[in-house]
Amino acid sequence: MRIMSALAGVVLLTGLAAGPAAAAAGDGERIRSYDVRLEVRPDGSLRVTETIDYDFGATPRRGIERDIDTEQRFDGSRDRRYPVSDVEVSSSTAPDQVQVTDSGDGTTVRIGDPDRTVTGRHTYRIGYTVAAATTRFAGHDELHWNAVGPGWRVPVGDVRVRVGGAEVTRATCFAGAPGATAPCDSAVASGRFAQAALAPGEALTVVTAFPAGSVAAAAPVLVERRTARTFLAGSPLYALPLAALFLGGPGWLLVTGIRRKRAQEAPALAYRQGFAPQPPPGLRPALAGMLLSGSARPVDAVSVLLDLSARGHVSITPLAGRDWRLVAVRPPDASLPPEARAVLRAVFARGPDTTLKAAGRALLGVRGELRTIARDEVVRLGWFSRPPQEATGPAALGAAMLFLAVPVTLLLGFLADAGVAGIALGAGGIVLVAHAFTRPRPRTAAGEIARSQLIAFKAHLSRIDPMGLPAGHREAALAGLLPFAVVLGLAPQLAGAFSAAGVVAGGYAANPAWWSTFATDATRAATPSSSSGGSSGFSGGSAGGGGGGGGGGSW
Repeated sequence: MRIMSALAGVVLLTGLAAGPAAAAAGDGERIRSYDVRLEVRPDGSLRVTETIDYDFGATPRRGIERDIDTEQRFDGSRDRRYPVSDVEVSSSTAPDQVQVTDSGDGTTVRIGDPDRTVTGRHTYRIGYTVAAATTRFAGHDELHWNAVGPGWRVPVGDVRVRVGGAEVTRATCFAGAPGATAPCDSAVASGRFAQAALAPGEALTVVTAFPAGSVAAAAPVLVERRTARTFLAGSPLYALPLAALFLGGPGWLLVTGIRRKRAQEAPALAYRQGFAPQPPPGLRPALAGMLLSGSARPVDAVSVLLDLSARGHVSITPLAGRDWRLVAVRPPDASLPPEARAVLRAVFARGPDTTLKAAGRALLGVRGELRTIARDEVVRLGWFSRPPQEATGPAALGAAMLFLAVPVTLLLGFLADAGVAGIALGAGGIVLVAHAFTRPRPRTAAGEIARSQLIAFKAHLSRIDPMGLPAGHREAALAGLLPFAVVLGLAPQLAGAFSAAGVVAGGYAANPAWWSTFATDATRAATPSSSSGGSSGFSGGSAGGGGGGGGGGSW
């Protein structure tokens, strides 16, 4: 418990210190060259040597920080660890005092003298050993490594990576923003890689294969992810204060929420009979999730992309290898809603012709903007009196509990060995904040009616009969209905209904099954994903997708 309390204090202090450091990055700072040597050892460990030519510019700094990732998501329930040890630092031109901090999921190497500052160019040499860095696959052992991680706050130039220690039989690399699949500038089969430049936040990931058995212990270190269930299983007594918090304030909020919901549903229930099964007037696919639950969904960007296709702004055609070609047929115009313009800007930022795999990161990145747009639009349409998910009283109370949790944990942990009270206080604060930010805000009477109409439309869509539509309008109907089906989770049913009805003549609906498959692929691309677990970097690699990495900057 004392260790947990101390770690809580370290995390708090580290968070406070990180702000000024991040803000300080810039002012012409950059890394002139970044040389990485990766030596694979027979026991499966990796000796990393980084030579960093750092240009501080004219602004005085004390030195640099190197943040090394040591824990990453492996699969649905486990994390993979890359333990770091034997850290060595040197510099012939700048103070090379070093402070190494292990935060659990990362190691921070801070280099420099707190009482001295430097400017201009200085070279730092950082060496460290990473245990269990390789992985065994059928037919080969593999190193999948972020030689330059996406956490650097400054531009990085002239990157050179060399892998040694074992015979390299195959090599590839990826460079760019996390998730990018573009190759780096140069990759030699012997294990040499190069990249002319990386922008802040971009990564260089290398993948090398060695003969099977050349690394004796090519096995990852896996640990069960720390969840509330495993936490309570290891410390059953913690369940008592946590249960009191979970069943106290949040329970009261739940009861009041149910009462309010019943009162608001009365006019909607009376309205659910007697209107045509169609979306509420003014509803666009990207607003459906916000109207139903007061929250955005990962598929919102996908529904917008399909809606743009139906409007003739985007052409979508299937490619080999489960990919899709996306072409901007015409530029956006003022008639398009704001979410459509946002998706067009994101997906086609690098040109009017791209693929779904290349645009996957853009679909993921535009989610925040779509959420903001949807919140504003449901207010403008009169369905909500204020944007959903705004923080109110429960959030303020939860924030106060979180603010007090750290000092209470430290005080009781050291003085009375009862830091669990502080942990319980923090857990209760998290519950209140989460409840405040996830519960939908009260809708207006018009909003309740619109939501009721959307629920009825969803039920109609789930059992639609294409044969009941005029023959000449079936394809156009599919084009207009599919974006709603995607955001409502009904794309497979809709595609199946139109396929069974024989709507496969041509045009947008040339193959309804294609659009269901596209919706699945695009939704996966627009949803934050975990690590691929035990998959090879040769088959599913991307920038930032390997072990290690991290980043850094000045301090």
